[in-house]
Amino acid sequence: MAQSSLKTIEAHVESLAGRRHYDREFLFDLLVAYGKSKNYVRRLRMRMKVGPDVEDCEVAYPNVVYFREVDADADLLAQLQHLRVAARVTRVSPRFVMELIM
Repeated sequence: MAQSSLKTIEAHVESLAGRRHYDREFLFDLLVAYGKSKNYVRRLRMRMKVGPDVEDCEVAYPNVVYFREVDADADLLAQLQHLRVAARVTRVSPRFVMELIM
């Protein structure tokens, strides 16, 4: 049974990988592909910080994911190295840290 669910996950992730453009909805689609419930994803969306006073779009869900959008001009490797020790990331102990280049 676990093998068939793995095949289902692979099919969902493969459909996501073929996109020409990615936006912040990719995070939510990926979580649904891995079997998270729609209520779970809805709660995560509500935690997203977006606004004029927020420098970048961030999603932090404890023990699961830390996600943010970065500028295309940013040094991605340097930013990821910084996130490894950043208090706002380590506080939520995420399993996945993701950055989306905008």
